[in-house]
Amino acid sequence: MSPSSTRKDECELDTNVQEIWTARIVVYQASGQTMKARCAEHDLTVHQLKYWLYKAQRCRVTRTFPILTRT
Repeated sequence: MSPSSTRKDECELDTNVQEIWTARIVVYQASGQTMKARCAEHDLTVHQLKYWLYKAQRCRVTRTFPILTRT
């Protein structure tokens, strides 16, 4: 079995992790705060938030990540 066939698809994540980050992203988008302010307030890094926003956007196409809409 090749390493690539055992590796999870990038959109197949632990459901718990998806739920946590989906909630964080939805609240961030509704907050009107900058990334920097939101992350500082909640002990996250801007890099983490950008990563998960990117991941959500990419995986939205395959519908394996909950669809996030910008308000």
